[in-house]
Amino acid sequence: MTEQRAVPWELGLIHRMLKREFRALPLLVHTIPTGDLRRGTVVAAHIDLLVQVLRRHRDGQDEFLWPLLRHRLGADTDVLVRMTARNTRLAHSLSRLTSLLISWLDTPDPGTGHRLLGESLRVSATVDEHLYEEETDIFPLIHTHLTRGEWQAVLDNAKAYLRAHPHAFVILGMYLCDATPTEQEEFLASVPADFRAGWAAMGQEEYRRSRALLYPV
Repeated sequence: MTEQRAVPWELGLIHRMLKREFRALPLLVHTIPTGDLRRGTVVAAHIDLLVQVLRRHRDGQDEFLWPLLRHRLGADTDVLVRMTARNTRLAHSLSRLTSLLISWLDTPDPGTGHRLLGESLRVSATVDEHLYEEETDIFPLIHTHLTRGEWQAVLDNAKAYLRAHPHAFVILGMYLCDATPTEQEEFLASVPADFRAGWAAMGQEEYRRSRALLYPV
């Protein structure tokens, strides 16, 4: 019997979240009043969370996805070489953003704020480009060359990271924000029952509070 092929729809869900949130960063940074450390701390915490999630996404690919695809396609496949190089450039961009964020919190002057805004614009564009290439080149390879079981193992690792994160429900809320009702139902069905119950009991409210703090009326 032919094994069922992977259908990476969950990866599309994660990509939508990352693109949406990183596209919003420049405006969030731009609207911080000069010297307003309280507002700056809120935005900085959000940026730090997004950087953590994106780094884990990238590291999970390095640890689990790329080795599987290299085994199927060969180590010198152009697309994998290109994606590995892009991952490295993305890592450098995130490091620069994090460094500027620390500098801005230490010295919240207009000059540092301007540099932080510029870097947030560059990172937003880099993330868009990176994820677009994944969707164009990598999604079809996942479907063609990975079985559903192999892909599930990659997903299980990502979901274990999500469950263990101290802001797991905030991350989950961002994942589900633009999901269709069917996608929400299927994603929640794929996580352990206790995590799903926690989301229903308190997680949704935690997510709503975090968004209200980040985007006050």
